[in-house]
Amino acid sequence: MSTVNGHGASGVPCWLLRTNSAYIQTAIDLSDKMKCDVPAFSGNKSNQEKHILTTLAEEENFENYIEYIQKPKEYCSRFIKKKVDESNISSKGKRVMDAVNEATEEVKRNNGDANMWLQHLSRKLQDELQLQEKSCPEQSEVSGFDFLREIVIAGLTSIKLEINNSFQDISDLKWEMFRKKPEDILIEQLCRCCWAQCPFCNAICTNTLENHSGDHNVRFHRNPGINGWSFNKVHFCANGKVFSFKDYRKAGGEYAKWNITPDNSEMPYWKWFVCRFQEDLEKYYKKKIITNREIPKEWWDYTKEQAIESLNEL
Repeated sequence: MSTVNGHGASGVPCWLLRTNSAYIQTAIDLSDKMKCDVPAFSGNKSNQEKHILTTLAEEENFENYIEYIQKPKEYCSRFIKKKVDESNISSKGKRVMDAVNEATEEVKRNNGDANMWLQHLSRKLQDELQLQEKSCPEQSEVSGFDFLREIVIAGLTSIKLEINNSFQDISDLKWEMFRKKPEDILIEQLCRCCWAQCPFCNAICTNTLENHSGDHNVRFHRNPGINGWSFNKVHFCANGKVFSFKDYRKAGGEYAKWNITPDNSEMPYWKWFVCRFQEDLEKYYKKKIITNREIPKEWWDYTKEQAIESLNEL
């Protein structure tokens, strides 16, 4: 690339281009590391869905469920960003904990004082917290380092917040036009797949290619009622006409693009969901679910733990 007064051919300073390149590579490296370290990011599309559905069940938040049911791609992007944030806080917090423990053990081993403790901690956390080594002559007689360690660990929650805020401040530098964050790279990689939803139950096509050939399909369909469809119907309306469910392709449009086969699986997850959020579903869709006739009695016996465990079938 030709340069003019230290600028690239595009007029952008060379040092900025080099820094941008370093940021991009760092973001790629971090995203690759997270794909190995974070279980929700490793594996295939079914593994990702398993972790999302597990999180939804653990939270028992109906609004989050509806977002996932109605807008799965948007929810998945938000899920990835949340996991990246949690990973940043967790890894940084662990490094602080390790540094505190190492400093305490070293001082005890060498019969050191508070200055030695602070110097060791400063060296270990210089990159994390931008600490500087400063002596504390007034504290040179401190000897209760286990107590000191407990004080630091007790305040680690606020330290974690400070670390996370400093991380966000760094990311707020006006370089967004030049680089991507790790979560952006992960979203591109993990969300670049088919997001077509079954027109009857909103289950997501399992194909990993965005514009794949052939029909959409899913391994497991979801129970009626999840997306507002009524139970126990044999016909449906589309484009102002009535069609039999078994002849759904004749409705054309999205119906004709799906290969829907009978699903006789007994996976409890969505059955538990319908029972757990029956009243919420009725309010949201403004429809009444007739208990015992539309919801089999045995569905009520499923626990949340059984629902989560059944996701291993995905």
